[in-house]
Amino acid sequence: SHVQWMMTSCLVNSDFGVVVADQSTPTFRNCKVQGKHGGFRFMHDCAPDIVDCVVKDCEEGAGVYAYDRSTPHLRDCVVENNMHEVRLF
Repeated sequence: SHVQWMMTSCLVNSDFGVVVADQSTPTFRNCKVQGKHGGFRFMHDCAPDIVDCVVKDCEEGAGVYAYDRSTPHLRDCVVENNMHEVRLF
């Protein structure tokens, strides 16, 4: 079963940013994400919507990671100044 939820107008500043897994279908809208080891990490069949978000300054990782059959949908986002901008596996 899919888990659907929404985060709006949030600021995430942590070592690992945001991690979402296990068939979740969240929506992130108007968020700013910064993490030392990565911004957004999606795994295990996630299908998130990321709208009007900024992901930057991830010193040792990607702004957006997607692996294990995850399919993030980014719209009107800024992903910049990261070790890697986007990594898909």
